[in-house]
Amino acid sequence: MPTITAASIEEWRTVIADAFNPLDVESAHESFLGKLRVMRLGASASVNHVSHTQSTTIRTRRGISLSDDNSLFLSVCRADPFTVKQAERTVQLDRGSACFTASFLPYDLVCYGRLEQIVLKIPRAALPVPQAEQLQVLTRPFNAAHAEMGMLRSFVEGLIESDGSVGESPSEILQQTILDLSALAIQSAVGRAAPAHMERTSLYQAMSAFIRTNAHEHHLTPLTLAERFHVSRRLVFQVFEENGSSPAAAIRSERVRRAAFLLSSSNISISKIARQSGFSDLSTFARVFQREHDALPSDWRNARLAA
Repeated sequence: MPTITAASIEEWRTVIADAFNPLDVESAHESFLGKLRVMRLGASASVNHVSHTQSTTIRTRRGISLSDDNSLFLSVCRADPFTVKQAERTVQLDRGSACFTASFLPYDLVCYGRLEQIVLKIPRAALPVPQAEQLQVLTRPFNAAHAEMGMLRSFVEGLIESDGSVGESPSEILQQTILDLSALAIQSAVGRAAPAHMERTSLYQAMSAFIRTNAHEHHLTPLTLAERFHVSRRLVFQVFEENGSSPAAAIRSERVRRAAFLLSSSNISISKIARQSGFSDLSTFARVFQREHDALPSDWRNARLAA
């Protein structure tokens, strides 16, 4: 996921217009620096990591008229607080909090320090939520205590932290997971309960995708999933059991899959492949790999090279 850098306000206006829609930017500082990373999911959704120095960002009615975009944006604050104003409401976002805004309404964002945010762009027409309910949540603050938003925030942060390395997960599947989790957050905020099966299915998809992007981390455990998605450890096990697996088995399977890919596509040493795949030691890696492939890693690699 490459980083686009802008060293001036003029360059930044072009960068964010391409990623979102036409916006005006003002800055009180002569020196400006903006950075953007974009991960596109499906045809129209995207996850964006945005950072820049002190500035004011404005979406005007004229800018709206230049675009036919009809999206919701979820902004997640990752650094200094900033203020968002839209639909006659103003909210201050602190680190870890989030809010929705809409592309078709005027908007002001003011940051007096270093801005860093994750911006999730979601096509409104694809969201399985009535558009009237979508409007109800605009510029409504979501903090860490909101469980459904916590699941969504954890998922998109995981995508950004993985630097776009999503394994074999098709972008359409990732987009659908984001749409489902967004729907859960919106429905919870307006007081409408989502069907239980939808909530558990979305949680399973989100945790499975998180495992695919983070299996190389040695510390990834079922407890990590529970903490990351703000649910109980018991629920994590229940959700995986309902899908014929367990969180430990899912983590182990993804690590073996990564190792097999590296064994067949690189000359990296087996000990290094073990570490890069998330195994804490070589003996554990060899035992788990042999159980899965009925061969030691070295023998499996040699067989592939000889084929």
